[in-house]
Amino acid sequence: MPDHEINIQYEWKISEDGRIVTTDYLSSAKETEERQNEIKAYDGERLDYKEVKIACRVREEAESNVNLTNLAEITEDSDNDRDSTPDNVEVPNDEELPGYKDEEIDKDYVPGQEDDDDFEKVYVEDFDLALRKFISEVDGTTYNREPSVDLSGLENGTTAIENGTTAIYNHPKDPVPVRRNSVVIYTIRVYNESRIDGYAEEITDYLPAELEYLPDHEINIQYEWKISEDGRIVTTDYLSSAKETEERQNELKAYDGERLDYKEVKIACRVREEAESKVNLTNLAEITEDSDKDRDSTPDNVEVPNDEELPGYKDEEIDKDYVPGQEDDDDFEKVYVQDFDLALRKFITKVDEEEVDTRIPEVSYDREEDKITYNHTKDPVEVVTGNVVEYTIRVYNEGDIAGYAEEVADDIPDGLKFLPENDTNKEYRWVMYDEEGNETENVEEAVEIRTDYLSKEQEETEGENLLKAFNPEEPIGEGNPDYRDIKVAFEVVEPNGSDKIIVNSAQITEDSDENGDPVEDKDSIPDEWNEGEDDQDKEYIKLTYFDLALRKWVTEAIVIEDGKETVTQTGHTAEMDPEPVVKVELYRKDINDVVVKFRYKIRVTNEGDIAGYAKEITDYVPEGLRFIAEDNPGWTDEGNNIISTRLLENTLLQPGESAEVEVVLTWINGEDNMGQMTNIAEISEDYNDKGVPDRDSTPDNQVPGEDDIDDAPVLLSIETGQQRIYFVLGLTVLGTLAGGLVLIKKFVI
Repeated sequence: MPDHEINIQYEWKISEDGRIVTTDYLSSAKETEERQNEIKAYDGERLDYKEVKIACRVREEAESNVNLTNLAEITEDSDNDRDSTPDNVEVPNDEELPGYKDEEIDKDYVPGQEDDDDFEKVYVEDFDLALRKFISEVDGTTYNREPSVDLSGLENGTTAIENGTTAIYNHPKDPVPVRRNSVVIYTIRVYNESRIDGYAEEITDYLPAELEYLPDHEINIQYEWKISEDGRIVTTDYLSSAKETEERQNELKAYDGERLDYKEVKIACRVREEAESKVNLTNLAEITEDSDKDRDSTPDNVEVPNDEELPGYKDEEIDKDYVPGQEDDDDFEKVYVQDFDLALRKFITKVDEEEVDTRIPEVSYDREEDKITYNHTKDPVEVVTGNVVEYTIRVYNEGDIAGYAEEVADDIPDGLKFLPENDTNKEYRWVMYDEEGNETENVEEAVEIRTDYLSKEQEETEGENLLKAFNPEEPIGEGNPDYRDIKVAFEVVEPNGSDKIIVNSAQITEDSDENGDPVEDKDSIPDEWNEGEDDQDKEYIKLTYFDLALRKWVTEAIVIEDGKETVTQTGHTAEMDPEPVVKVELYRKDINDVVVKFRYKIRVTNEGDIAGYAKEITDYVPEGLRFIAEDNPGWTDEGNNIISTRLLENTLLQPGESAEVEVVLTWINGEDNMGQMTNIAEISEDYNDKGVPDRDSTPDNQVPGEDDIDDAPVLLSIETGQQRIYFVLGLTVLGTLAGGLVLIKKFVI
């Protein structure tokens, strides 16, 4: 430093290589009246001395913590020194020079090679700032993630990161759960690890795309952050030397061997609405300018990963107690979006006193799709008018956040009647509402019911209603996902015989987090019925009906003459409607000698949904025919040409099943007993366990057109020809197509 005022004052001269400087400032030749250079002799009490000074600057390339040993000697004096030879000091080479006399420097007196030379040592002490970043608050909830500092690395020189000696900062780096629109407060703390005071002149924070800087937040205003045009980089010089005031002491004091001094700034960010679930939002910060050269970090050199790689930044290390940055002047913190997600399922669990256990949802979880599925049938449950149907409404927590179903609503469709005095409905606190949304006590006005049974306010014991967060790592079932049930009972008032399917709908109308605060559901909007959302469900019932139908037809015409029986099959079936008339023609001469019988078949079919019995069938015998008990076992003559049978009394007919009985009636001989005779049969008594009447017939009422009554006609006439002939009439396909009756004749000679 030839231009330094001290070096000029003391008239130093530098060698060409810059390594040797000399001065004759104290020489006799330079003595003047003002400058007395002569060094007086020792007087037995005091040593006289003269001095010069020299100014040197430590070079930029000087190595840290390596002694810079500087030797000086007298190279010329005015007489012969008794114990020293001027200009004879041996200067070690550059490799040995740093350690020159190190083995003696702890002594009180360290002599030179002779007493006319001496040395002094300096070493470069590095400036070293370290930065740590940690979340201190989310939505008003305080987090304690600040570092616990281990100073052993500073004391013993342990290399903690490449090319540097640093303290160890133990603090968690596992991602912190947040929600969309959560406000996250980060603390950025700068430590001074060196023995030199200094400043963090500028700090920069790099935001992921899903974190939004809040320019108007009081914290961001306080710490004077400035945002880039793209909204991804924010900087502050809040801790700089330029911003230091009497009130704000920004200088970071040197490490005193016991404690690291630090200063902090904070930054507030909001999680954007479009942030993806369960994806880490990684936020990096670094010192981008400091007041001295840092020994193990270069300001403003952090490599920020691209948006695809940023979520996984240092994930392989985050389980460690201490996760260093790329250097020790940068650090990161992670958050991830948790979802609040309640799902509702509705299923019938009881009809009257009969338990229904076949409709409970079976829960499955697809880990790859991260999707929960509820498998349960939605085929309508068969009911009858007057049944009391109990529905279970089950609310599951599919999300990462614990919470409550504060209110659940259920509609009252036509065909169902809410029962306010029902024990189940009272237990589950259902309240009725009219079309205007006003609370009502009038069942006739009620169109909807709501309950707060599962709310935070209504839980009898802390945590009873709280739906725990779903844990995908635990087995499915056994309360994972967690759920709570409520029940509701309705009476079926839809008339029997209705073919309407009654749909009952329920949905979550209000929810909250575990603190009872409003929260946004991941995929549903409470109190809005939007098809496909999972906070709503429907259950279905249909009216079953009892319906027995009766068909009667003639299967045989039997003619007995002179002991010879001729049986003619009619070919008729139950499906013929109308059934063709069966005709028998008799020769006039043999009217009183011939026996004519007709065999009828009666079929009862269950055309309904309910199993049941045709307990009794009644047959109305027409004038001209008569009942013979011997021909008809199981039939009873009730008098007045009425007969009945209970042959099917114990035959349970399932839906779609049929059963048959036969009856044989005999013609009453007489020339004046001719013409058509119609035999009618009817179900006169039926039964089913549900007590449901037949949907379209009334037993034993003899009303034509109902399907539990049918007739079968026969006709007897006199043949007028010369030949004795008996005819049986039937219907052929050709005759049906032609629209008329075709005669099928049986000849008896």
